[in-house]
Amino acid sequence: MKLSILAFVSLALSLDFVRGQGGLPQINTCGTISPSPAERTAQEAQYQASLKAKPVPERLDDVVIPVYYHVTYANQTFAGGYISNQQVQAAFDMLVSGFQGSGFTFRLEEVQRHNNPTWFTLVEWNNPPTEHINQEMKMQTRVGGPRTLNIWTVGMQRAIGYAQYPWDYMIAKHTDGVTMKYDIFPNNGDSYRFGKTLIHEVGHWLGLYHTFEGNSCFGDNDFVADTPAQAQATDTFSGCGSRDTCPTQPGLDPVSNYMDYSSDVCLIQFTQGQKDRMWGQYQTFRA
Repeated sequence: MKLSILAFVSLALSLDFVRGQGGLPQINTCGTISPSPAERTAQEAQYQASLKAKPVPERLDDVVIPVYYHVTYANQTFAGGYISNQQVQAAFDMLVSGFQGSGFTFRLEEVQRHNNPTWFTLVEWNNPPTEHINQEMKMQTRVGGPRTLNIWTVGMQRAIGYAQYPWDYMIAKHTDGVTMKYDIFPNNGDSYRFGKTLIHEVGHWLGLYHTFEGNSCFGDNDFVADTPAQAQATDTFSGCGSRDTCPTQPGLDPVSNYMDYSSDVCLIQFTQGQKDRMWGQYQTFRA
């Protein structure tokens, strides 16, 4: 009976993933929760007040962030989530490469493996009926404090990654980290998503919003001055060509930015403003 329930839930999640909104196929790339405009404004006000009260130190050397990589699996097959150390290393190396010049680098401390079919099958983003399983997995396995990055790989179907923002650490420290779909790594055979989603999610973990946050050509959006206004996310399948969803505002859509939804082929950069924001967020909430 237990296995049939797991299979049913897995099938339901898979169908939801395939249908997407309006019954159309889609890849829901990122499951990181977007705060409401009011929540975003209030959080930013708190952050700016913290910066005035305690200015962040100058960047001299890269901050080295320790990483614990948790491979959660149902069985010792690839379909069951059992990815190799080489595949983990490839994903980690892509993460390090993406953050070059940002003021941050990463050190892989340990790869931990957790044989738990329930965790692998039922940990999902934004799925209240199984949220207690997500919390159970992370409370039992998470290592370190606010400066330590924990990455979990699971079999989720509704997204391929999600993260917890740095300002949420004090209220939800046991779930702090990044959760990834297990098969997102370099040379996975996917032309669109081959590992850079991890860079994107760690960007959230360090305090970045999407470049299209708020889906508006006006307002503060991602609170980064040098990312052009962007009214909607770039479609994953639309290529790397120029587009402009806010033609009355300066600049083109940041198709090459890690915090957009472009195909991984397109994603190559953080702006200086994003690097500054990550530095300030880290020093305020994690250091």
